[in-house]
Amino acid sequence: ETYQKAKVILQKLVQSKIKPVDVWRGLTMNETTNSKSSFVGLDKYNKGAVISVGNMSSFTIDRNVAYKGFMEGHFISPRRGQWGVILHIPKLTRGADVDEFSQFEDDEVEIIVSGKFRITKIEFHPKDDWDQKQEITSLQDALNSPNPPAYNEHVIYVTLEDL
Repeated sequence: ETYQKAKVILQKLVQSKIKPVDVWRGLTMNETTNSKSSFVGLDKYNKGAVISVGNMSSFTIDRNVAYKGFMEGHFISPRRGQWGVILHIPKLTRGADVDEFSQFEDDEVEIIVSGKFRITKIEFHPKDDWDQKQEITSLQDALNSPNPPAYNEHVIYVTLEDL
């Protein structure tokens, strides 16, 4: 019962206006959408597309947390057809700062985000060099290029804007 009440309250809080802040989320995504899953794959991520980050997704204001913490698991044993992805929202204007309630307080600096966002940029870069990015319009275009990224060596970096 307490969990259900907290969920309702948090769903309202994630729509709260906040001072614009940079946030990141690191995750592993399938290359293609599976019709049996509610999660879309990277095949649906194209520049200009509108995507949903779900009802409640955890983001961080610390880029290093997204890259190192969330991504370490992916690169320990990556699976073919799955990619390490960093979602970046440069000016998030709605969400719920829950850092003080987290067991990782001050480490993850967590903000809960919800809703739809437009993809403004898609890039890939080597997992060991955050600054060497190559812009693409979609993962499929990159895979068909002369020097395609490799799922176990590159990270897909997606920049989003609030709608």
